Amino acid sequence: MARRCWARSFSECSDQMSGEHLVSKALFPAGVTVRGFSWCKGEAKTVGVNALTAKVLCMEHNSMLSSLDAAAKDAWCVLRHIAELNADHRRLVAAGISHRSAKVRFRLDGWKLERWAFKTTVNMVASGNRPGFPGGWEPNAALVRHIFGEGTLPDGCGLGVAVVIGEPLSDLDHISFDVLKQVNRPADQPEVEGFLMGFRGLRLAGSSTMPLSSLHTPTNPFNPEQVLVHLQRINFAPTARVDFDWSGKLSGEDKNVRRARDRFDRKKR
Repeated sequence: MARRCWARSFSECSDQMSGEHLVSKALFPAGVTVRGFSWCKGEAKTVGVNALTAKVLCMEHNSMLSSLDAAAKDAWCVLRHIAELNADHRRLVAAGISHRSAKVRFRLDGWKLERWAFKTTVNMVASGNRPGFPGGWEPNAALVRHIFGEGTLPDGCGLGVAVVIGEPLSDLDHISFDVLKQVNRPADQPEVEGFLMGFRGLRLAGSSTMPLSSLHTPTNPFNPEQVLVHLQRINFAPTARVDFDWSGKLSGEDKNVRRARDRFDRKKR
């Protein structure tokens, strides 16, 4: 049975379905190593990112969400550039070279990054790549509206970052992903609650109906992990700082974000 566009509850679909990338192509232009799909459950395989597509959105709705992929790329490039800045700093320190410079500041669109993460979650489920969901599954209309920038999620919901005080960030060209299911629902009517996602060393979590704090239990009482929803700022000592804008009204382009993106594009040519 041909899949239908999962955004059809939002507005009228175009006639043609698109090949939606399950993982944004902009993040892995040279290919991606994956594991856990039906065709590579027990081993990792490197494939071109165009191999990871599914017809789950029509052309019109796919086009309407293109800015979300751009926001995810900006975050990816910034985190990659910060890892390079910190590596350069460590090399200077190891060589005994005194080096002190002002932190590089970046401003990212958290609102679009959140919507991208939920879009990616829905794509994974709607494409049939997550077990426990029936064929033809579609997300609830409220989540669809949020992904398209309309409506709001309940208080305490949205995108969060799991952090431990003093935790080092292990930055890799890596994304990991899992789905959070809503509980207390009939087995034949599963619904997505949210996601867990590793994104270049950041541990992201998202919830669409329940406060993230209610879904998390710290494992170390002496230095408990915290899940901070709509985090305003992350300091990457000693080289950089990232501010997140959640207003949905961010305008203009941050010059340091642009430089990080240009640097990424040059390296991937």
